[in-house]
Amino acid sequence: MEKYSYKFFENNLTEKELAEYNDDCYYIYYDRNIILEFSGGAVGQQCFEKG
Repeated sequence: MEKYSYKFFENNLTEKELAEYNDDCYYIYYDRNIILEFSGGAVGQQCFEKG
């Protein structure tokens, strides 16, 4: 089963954090302090769809 969740940060993300949390696969940047997170399913790694 796949699971989508949010990561909320107390402060805006730094450039280093943006690089870590914006890989378009497990994480995608949403807003200044919000990251969307994907936890893969039983069939292996799956990524966010490109818009």
